[in-house]
Amino acid sequence: MKTVGKILKETRKKKEISLVRAASSTRIRLGFLRSIENNDFARLPSAASAYGFVKNYAEYLGVSTERVLAVFRRDFLTDKKGRVVPRGLVKPLDTPGFFRSSRLGFFLATFCFIAAILAYLGWQYFSLSRGPQLALVSPDDQVRVFGDSIEVAGNSEPDATVRINGESIVLSGRGDFTAIVFLKEGKNVILVEATNKWGKKTRQVREVYR
Repeated sequence: MKTVGKILKETRKKKEISLVRAASSTRIRLGFLRSIENNDFARLPSAASAYGFVKNYAEYLGVSTERVLAVFRRDFLTDKKGRVVPRGLVKPLDTPGFFRSSRLGFFLATFCFIAAILAYLGWQYFSLSRGPQLALVSPDDQVRVFGDSIEVAGNSEPDATVRINGESIVLSGRGDFTAIVFLKEGKNVILVEATNKWGKKTRQVREVYR
């Protein structure tokens, strides 16, 4: 049985569209698109955002939005806190007296509680140990140009600090950035570096020939 993420991911790959290109075209953050394709909707800001992102992504890929949203509603629902959760994890909680009358319910709740703690600790460790997201939309690597400048554009996490060849760049509220880099004759190395609040860095390098 295909999930929302699988339908969208297979369609994107069939059309030979990269995630970076899809993020740039839809204006949806790269990390959010990756979470959608992995059916990891808990990483999205809210249920409303999840529905909107799924609908916009489906429209961009030319997939029937009615079909995709129907599959989405089949597999997920919104809990009382406005988060998207798998239906299989919520239905037992909605059954009257489930935890009181079933030993299985107690063990399931305990298991889910421990799993949630471990997942949270794992995510915290991962967040502290990795650099911020950094995607470059342009320029391509090894590109040749005839002008004396080139536009560098991409996306990072909104709270990251981005520098291009050592110069700080202002990010939009969504983490997008653009800058003009002047070129010398011959080979130019463009270093884009994003640093998060823990000092972890992610780098992208492009070689441009004038």
